[in-house]
Amino acid sequence: MILKIDGNKLELRSDSGSFIRTIVTSKVMDADLSSDETMILITLSDGKVELRSITGSFIRSITTNKVKRARFQGNDVALTLETGKIELRSITGSYIRTI
Repeated sequence: MILKIDGNKLELRSDSGSFIRTIVTSKVMDADLSSDETMILITLSDGKVELRSITGSFIRSITTNKVKRARFQGNDVALTLETGKIELRSITGSYIRTI
C-alpha cells in the first residue's frame, strides 16, 4: 500500500498506484503506514497526530503537541517536535520518554 498526500488530502493507493480510498480530506502534512499495513499515523498542519485504521476510521489522537513528523517505531510512535526533540509514545498515546 502507498500513502499519497495530494494537496492537504491523504489517499490510500495500491502498490500499482490505483486509487483505493481517501483517508483524510484536509490539513494533512505527513503520514506513515505501520509495517503490517493496518494503521496510519497522520500529522496534521496544526501539529496534532491521529491514529487511523487502514479503512480511514479514527482510532485515537496520539498527541496535541506541536509535532512536525510522526513515525512508527516498532510497537511505539516517535514524534519529532517543532523544538527538535523526539518524544517516544506508546500506540495508545502514553508518554514513554523524550530523546
